[in-house]
Amino acid sequence: DVLDVQAAELLARPVDADAAVQVALLQSPRLRALFADLGIAQANVYDATRLSNPSLGYESLSASGGGTQTTWSLSQGFMEVLFAGHRNRQGRYALLESQQRVAHEVLQLEADVRAAWQTHAATSLSARLRSGSAHAAQVSAELAGRFHEAGNISALQLAREQAAASSALIALRAQEAQVTAARGRLLALMGVKDAPDLELLDRLLLPVALDADLETLQAIA
Repeated sequence: DVLDVQAAELLARPVDADAAVQVALLQSPRLRALFADLGIAQANVYDATRLSNPSLGYESLSASGGGTQTTWSLSQGFMEVLFAGHRNRQGRYALLESQQRVAHEVLQLEADVRAAWQTHAATSLSARLRSGSAHAAQVSAELAGRFHEAGNISALQLAREQAAASSALIALRAQEAQVTAARGRLLALMGVKDAPDLELLDRLLLPVALDADLETLQAIA
């Protein structure tokens, strides 16, 4: 798929939640389809306000005395004129519906992208922590092997250390699979194919403190 120029510039840098939303608004196939529907609705409104071209008639009759009588006529479909206002209103209602549907989808897409970005960031941070735990468990198991060879610990203690290292590695692989799935969902919402060079930030910010009373929130709403 061809990237929008602005989207390509955003993807050239590490992508945070705001950048992901901007790219999605530029690249989302879902929004492109809705904007196409909106254009069709606008065209229908324009078509509804126009009347077809009137018909021009011409008739020439020869009189018995040798003269000629010419009659011109101009006609327009009566039903078309009669229902022009109704067609105009229906077209505008359809356009308003399309506009509201697009507005809803834009807000929904932003919410979905931000949620997907948060999920990816959280799973990435968790994978980083599990990677550290798996490395520590592996080092502990290797050290236990040396202790066992020296006769300082029993075979059961060694087996426990090795089992703990294996469990930590399995947990890490499962977490990495979750990171891959979260990345795929986020990129799908953004309308972008995966690329090795695409860097997604995984820094989660603390929630913003909400310091507003009920009346202020109602006024904003």
